[in-house]
Amino acid sequence: MKQKIFNKLNAVLFMVQDDAVLRRFMEPSFSIQYDVTLKQAIMDFYKMKEYQLLKPEHLDTVDDSVIEKRFLKFYKPFHNPVRTRSMSSAIGRNSAIRIALFLHDFWET
Repeated sequence: MKQKIFNKLNAVLFMVQDDAVLRRFMEPSFSIQYDVTLKQAIMDFYKMKEYQLLKPEHLDTVDDSVIEKRFLKFYKPFHNPVRTRSMSSAIGRNSAIRIALFLHDFWET
């Protein structure tokens, strides 16, 4: 915070936003309704979070290829395009939590 890289924001709302959005991403109808893959939705959400968190003059200092590589390693084991609705619902709840933790861990490193 002393380096003035980050925008001032309410940390609780910042995290609640993650929970709400990531849970919605995990709903089976989301990709179909908005014509977006889960991977693309999460990467776009990551970029949005970056814009919220970082001051404009520091946005170009972030190497997004690092998170994309880490995300692909994280994403691959639980991504299965063939699921039933009930499987997707159960997996979605757990996956939203895992993705939120992944993004949180990434920002910590």
